[in-house]
Amino acid sequence: GWWKIACPSSVTVVTECWIAGGAQYSQATNSDAVPVASAPPTPTPEPTITPTTEPDQLTESSSSLVAANGRLAYADNSGVWTVTLDLTQNPPTATDVQQITAAGDVNQLLLSPDGQKVAYTTGNFNANELHVVDVGGGNGRLLVQSSDLASLRGIDTAESALLISQVQWLPNSQGLAFNTDLANLIGPGVSNQEDLWTISLNNELLQRFDVGELGGIFDISTGNKIIAGGAEKVVRANLDGSGREEVITFDLVNTASEYIYYPQPHWATNGSRAFVAVPNREQFSPDANFTLYEIGSTGEAQTLTAVSGNILFGNVRWTGAGNRVAYIASEIGTGALPTLSLATGSGGTPVAYTTDAQLTFFEWAAGGNAFLYAGSGFYGIGQLDAAPVQIVTSDRTAVMQWLNDSAFVVASGQNGAWTLSSTDLSGNSTTIATSNAAFPTFDVWMP
Repeated sequence: GWWKIACPSSVTVVTECWIAGGAQYSQATNSDAVPVASAPPTPTPEPTITPTTEPDQLTESSSSLVAANGRLAYADNSGVWTVTLDLTQNPPTATDVQQITAAGDVNQLLLSPDGQKVAYTTGNFNANELHVVDVGGGNGRLLVQSSDLASLRGIDTAESALLISQVQWLPNSQGLAFNTDLANLIGPGVSNQEDLWTISLNNELLQRFDVGELGGIFDISTGNKIIAGGAEKVVRANLDGSGREEVITFDLVNTASEYIYYPQPHWATNGSRAFVAVPNREQFSPDANFTLYEIGSTGEAQTLTAVSGNILFGNVRWTGAGNRVAYIASEIGTGALPTLSLATGSGGTPVAYTTDAQLTFFEWAAGGNAFLYAGSGFYGIGQLDAAPVQIVTSDRTAVMQWLNDSAFVVASGQNGAWTLSSTDLSGNSTTIATSNAAFPTFDVWMP
């Protein structure tokens, strides 16, 4: 006969699912209430859609309305807020603002890949915590406390504090990964532990990599591969703790301080390859340079090219497709200002784009044809096929993040008084939120 079952999640076009039961299914337990039939019921025919000749009377479906909305989550001194963004407007406008949780000292905030949850850390130099809450404000809960991690590691909390450091959502939105910092409570000094933990939304805590096995900065691909930059190595591994490989090794970079430089590897959007820039040891010498690498999901790292300059105070970022790279470098001993340069993904045909004493490169747009940067008294919109747009401001430009290929959010202001603005490629902007936090903390999600 035929047995009625719950439809798999991948089945979306029917409302009932049945499975044929052969001889091996002739007996079942706990099946008194399960409908049984000698043949499956006739499927309900799909409704037909009659085209209309009056376009002015057409209305958007609920799915298209959802697709037209993005989301901003941000923190202020009272807690965490979400803002619905109308993407049919350019720049997008705020249509719904709500506080989803009360919390103080929020210093990291991340929207989940599915856009349904917000993870955030709260705390200070002595202790911190990782929380999660639904974007509607429900189901808020504590996931892990740094004091619990210290206890698991056997750390003397009278002298040191183990703190949750970098946090990233897992690709399936069902958990988070993080590494830790060890802070000295009786003297100066904070050191990343180059470890990795995961915590599920059901509070299952696992240490995937021990101290020194991974890196101070990591990125997780859509295929659950990790790439991490350590003090003297770049490591590729599987999220479950297996497959660890040191794909690049290098000398500890001389920073002329206690600060440890960690390379900043990141995956291409499709997760097939990662990219990283590794500086040579002496970044304060006229011979300062850095090497660009490509790292596949398997196999050896490929050296792309070496570039002259100091990148300790800049950053190097590839587009999502990996076909272009931007970097800010300084030529030591020349008196020249830091330069933002653009090149092909392999580092070829570099072109100096702009110079400024206080250059910051934020990120490429998803399409790879525009990027965001800032300098002394301005923030900029760079485009490969158009002249740059620079918006003069007396405020500090703290963070810039793309919404889509035609709009972004910029946080500008000063300590305790920040404005978050939605801005288009021409520099037109509209305020979507304000924050009284010491530093602007926000994230965006697009459908």
